[in-house]
Amino acid sequence: MSTAVVRRTPCQLAAAGAVSLVGGGVLCLVRSVCELVADHGSSADFVPVRPAENWLHLGLAAAMIALGVVPMSARRSL
Repeated sequence: MSTAVVRRTPCQLAAAGAVSLVGGGVLCLVRSVCELVADHGSSADFVPVRPAENWLHLGLAAAMIALGVVPMSARRSL
């Protein structure tokens, strides 16, 4: 068996990072919205958390999506 080293260009790594940020942000957003909508104590509330954690996940989702959407050229100029 041979193991080949796959070399990635910086553009490919940046694109993969952006996709993972947006994907993780969407997951945090869905989780936060589901927790806000579900009745507490029902079977839909499968991960009981405190209200502060809901706001934390909502803010984290917004930050992750924003960082994934901002173009790389705009980030370099900061």
